[in-house]
Amino acid sequence: MAVDGNDALDRAGRFQPCAVIADMVMPGMDGMTLLKPLTEAVPDAAIIFLTGHGTVESAVAVMKDVAYDYLTKPVEPKRLRVLLEKAPGHDAGAGRA
Repeated sequence: MAVDGNDALDRAGRFQPCAVIADMVMPGMDGMTLLKPLTEAVPDAAIIFLTGHGTVESAVAVMKDVAYDYLTKPVEPKRLRVLLEKAPGHDAGAGRA
């Protein structure tokens, strides 16, 4: 867990997670700003963005920039679990997701 976008980027670089769940609106660095350096730091991670203000335009922009998926809040836990289980690099035995 990270407190903001900068912290998320730092932690992702150190821990190399197979999946990252990030909010589009965060203090310090928003999700769109985080996406490029995050994909450079953990190129194989499935990045899932959450937002309470979803629009078609923002979803398309995020998906074009290689995010794995985009969910609007409130997030249905079952949907998130399915996304994580299908995420590239997911290994049920690894415990990384």
